[in-house]
Amino acid sequence: MTQVPTIEARTESLKTIASQKSGKALTLTDTSKGPMHIISAGHLESFRATAARAEYQAAGLSLEEATQERLAVSPGHRIQWAKL
Repeated sequence: MTQVPTIEARTESLKTIASQKSGKALTLTDTSKGPMHIISAGHLESFRATAARAEYQAAGLSLEEATQERLAVSPGHRIQWAKL
């Protein structure tokens, strides 16, 4: 049986979860000068998370290609993020 990391917490009191947004991964053509975000994608065994600079857009979050590779996503994939 595969062990999956878990955590128990009162999620309403965790700032990162309370301020989390979700949307599409968008391609960033230049190096990001945006703020640092914690960004995640996937679920259970395919879950990935990273911290990176990214730029918010109305349609989602613009990510550098290297960040997309770390998350194993491409433009249009669903992601979640919170500004740090």
